[in-house]
This record gives sequence, C-alpha cells and structure tokens, in this order.
Amino acid sequence: MRKFSRGYKGGKQAIAKIGMKPLQFLDSQTARITWQGAYTKGKEYLKMTENDAINYADDTVIKTQASGRISDISVAQRSPIGKTLFLLQTFVINDWNYLMKNVLGVSNPNMKNMERFEKIMKYLIGTNLINLIFDDIMGTYSPFPTPVKAYLKEREKGKTVPESMMMSARELLEKVPGPGGAIRYGSNPGGPLLEVLGAGGRRLTGRIEYKKSPEILGVLFGVPATSQIKKIYAGKKYGVGPIESVLGISEPPKKRPKRTLRKRRRKY
Repeated sequence: MRKFSRGYKGGKQAIAKIGMKPLQFLDSQTARITWQGAYTKGKEYLKMTENDAINYADDTVIKTQASGRISDISVAQRSPIGKTLFLLQTFVINDWNYLMKNVLGVSNPNMKNMERFEKIMKYLIGTNLINLIFDDIMGTYSPFPTPVKAYLKEREKGKTVPESMMMSARELLEKVPGPGGAIRYGSNPGGPLLEVLGAGGRRLTGRIEYKKSPEILGVLFGVPATSQIKKIYAGKKYGVGPIESVLGISEPPKKRPKRTLRKRRRKY
C-alpha cells in the first residue's frame, strides 16, 4: 500500500507539473515583458543608472504581477486561518493595493491631482480595451469588472433600474479582496476550500446533484485537471470547440441581430 501510495502521489505530481507548464509560461512572459518595459523606462525616460533601472524594473514586476514570497504577501495571509480564507487571493490583494495607492492615490500624499487624474484615465481606458477583447472578441469572462454591460444585460431581461444597478455594483465589488469574487460569482466568501467542503456536505445530505459528485471528489483528493476536465465536458455539451473549452467558454456566442437602416419620412 505504501508503494502504491507513493506511486500515485508521484504520478499525480508529475501530471500536475505538466499541467502547470502553460500557465507558468504565460506568467513568465508577462513578467518578462513588464520587466523589460520598466527597465527601458528607467534608462531612457527617467535617466537612471544601470543598477537603479534594474531595481526599478524588479519593483515594478512585484507591484504589478504580485509575488508569493513571505516578505511580499499581506499580513493576513501569513496565519493558517488567513491562508485558508485568502487562498488564491495573492494577486487580488496586490491588485487592490496597487489600485488604491498607485491609481487613486489613497494614503499617498506624494501624488498630485493631475497625476491622479491621468492615472485614473489610463486605467479606465486600459480596462475597457481588455473588456472589449475578452467579452466581445473572445467571448469569455473578462478579468476586469464590466458594470455597464451588467447593467444593460439586466435591463434587457426586464429588471428594474435599481435591480440592474445592484448587479452593476456587484461587478465592481469583484476587485475587493476576500468576499469580492464570492459576491460576483456566488461562491463561498470563505474561499475555495470552504466552497468545496460545503459542496461535499450538500452532496452527502442530498442537496446537490449526483452528477456533480465526481468533480467534488476530484478536487478534494487533488486529482489534477479536475476543473479543466469539467470545462471541456461543459463545452462539448454546448457544442463549442476545444479551444473555447480550454479558455472556459462553455456556451456558444449568441449571434447579434443585424441592424438595418430605416429611411425617415420627411414632413412637408
């Protein structure tokens, strides 16, 4: 049994390591591009020395991409309870700090009003462009909130203005660490671990569908690619292709009706 257990764990780790390769590659490329851009800015625009430009680029990568080192994570994530509640929240917390301090200038007396306005406008333009690429071109969830789209979508469903504004506000809460993602996506505010444990409890009491049990067991026992297999299965069910399934697009994009130009009658 010990040999079998070691073999299972070794095989599981090998599969998980291979499965993480694409994400690690994308993460490294993002960090590399960010570092090179910051280094070039430090040398050519800020006229820094070689060592200062390197340090500036290193700090920029940590500030924008987040770091899991103990010296870079928040104090709340260093305790066992904090690790459980804020599991997979390192980037969200880092992004929130960046938004508050470096974009909005909260508790940052060195930021002038004109600089704050410029950074806010750049942030809004950048997020809208990314939302356009993810929502309208790729047809998948955008990593940034889409409050205007959420409002219009609810209005199309026949919801009232206050109800639609509530859904729009839920989109904005996604940026808040901790319960933000749970409010938007309807998951457990206590994090992924409590979400899975709660789903397992509902399965035992018969309050969750039986067909979801393999997914819950796969996550609890650490079976690699459980979530990805679920995405591919959902995509196949709705008739989307393999690329869309990998990207998490479980439903085919809806075709928009063609707009026709109406001739206006002139009144004489």
